[in-house]
Amino acid sequence: MEDAQTVIALPGWQVIVEAGVRLEYQPDMEALARQLLPELVKIVGEVPWIHSEQQRRNIEHIGAHQTACLQYIASMLGLEQPGIAMTNTFYDLFQLQQAIAAGQYVQSFRLWDQATVLRLLRAGAVVDGITYDKETDSCILTVPFNIDMDTPLPAPQLALLCNQHESLQSALTSVRQAILSYAEALHALSEPYVLFHETAEAGMVGSSMVGGIQLHSAFRRWFCEGVAHYIAEQAIWQLFGQDAYQQVLVRYDPAQYEAYRPQVDLWSWRAREWGALEAVPANPHLRLAHYAFAAEEIRELVRRHGEDTIAHIMTWFMHENARPYTPTILQAIQAVTGEDMVGRLQQYGQEADDAFRGIAIRKLRYFVLMDDVVISLTSIELSPGQPVLLAQGADLEFFFRYEGLALAHPVPMQIEVTDGVTRMGYAEFVLEGESTMYVSKRRLRLQDKMMTGEKAYTLTVTINGKVWMANPIVITAP
Repeated sequence: MEDAQTVIALPGWQVIVEAGVRLEYQPDMEALARQLLPELVKIVGEVPWIHSEQQRRNIEHIGAHQTACLQYIASMLGLEQPGIAMTNTFYDLFQLQQAIAAGQYVQSFRLWDQATVLRLLRAGAVVDGITYDKETDSCILTVPFNIDMDTPLPAPQLALLCNQHESLQSALTSVRQAILSYAEALHALSEPYVLFHETAEAGMVGSSMVGGIQLHSAFRRWFCEGVAHYIAEQAIWQLFGQDAYQQVLVRYDPAQYEAYRPQVDLWSWRAREWGALEAVPANPHLRLAHYAFAAEEIRELVRRHGEDTIAHIMTWFMHENARPYTPTILQAIQAVTGEDMVGRLQQYGQEADDAFRGIAIRKLRYFVLMDDVVISLTSIELSPGQPVLLAQGADLEFFFRYEGLALAHPVPMQIEVTDGVTRMGYAEFVLEGESTMYVSKRRLRLQDKMMTGEKAYTLTVTINGKVWMANPIVITAP
């Protein structure tokens, strides 16, 4: 079989290809990779990527009614026609579903040595398709799937984990189990519900410049997920009938998640781009409970105020959305229905595991300033402790920027810099309400103006009396 393998060189990696299946590996994994690839081709061909013929027929049925599906979702959102974001999301995701149904989607794999990838993850590295579980000190394989409204969906490169010197039989057992897990995840992605849900969501959050409604409220998540779910289930009813509709209702019946209600925090469920304080936990049951209760709140809203309620709320937004983050979701609902939803939403989440409930922060960056020169120090996305060389005799200041919102405002926020013993600098801020985006630009001058040698500081951010982050900073002066 080796004669049928094509070898391609990549920086630090080698790629072998057989029967359309690609396997990347590092040079020290070559012997195992070459043995694995022929078996990998067989596994990919044997795995049931589509669970039933009915699922395949559903995809074909959508293919025959694509324009009608798109137009129906747009009309439910109060749009005369689907915008670019909606259209791109629909067709990209539908092509993905067709590829899954044809067994042509999963063709590329990257073989990792488990010890190597563990070292990388422990050091804070990001590895596509693999997440790190700190509690168990182990790796978790995931499908690297994320809908980007501006970028076509690529076929994923799926990660495989083996030990460098393990036997072929042992490696095959791990590989087969990983691919079966991937098949389950991709099966879920090929459901009509996912296609309709993501298309509706793209219409809500897409820019108004490309035909979207542009809901940019930091705490819009419960509303957008609930509306997208409601529209998806209605579209399924229209296209596939009552039985298929009932199956979706049963799958997301909030009654089965009632035990999680005290931990479900719809009120401060943050939008994805405000993920610095992400409210949704990793627990899959609790995550599904958020979606189920959000969908139920939208269903009840429609029952109370009529089937055109969603379209009227979206129309109000499009007329009133004069600037980002204003108006809020709750203002829009009250303007259209006369109902204040705060009380209903606050019935959830009394035991939510979120130390920063009702607070959203993003893009917090800090810099070191020397005289009139600004040198970027680091950001919360980069490794802390990065050394900074201080010019001789220069004044040392820190400069902060962030965007922050608070549902129950005002919320105090403090930033201080210490050398382990003495507070060297301190600044106070206030997070304002959801209807305004508060962008802070503040300088904090340290007392160490003429330091020499290397000195370590700790920058601590405290929000509402709780420490959000504490990062080390190293300054070196002549």
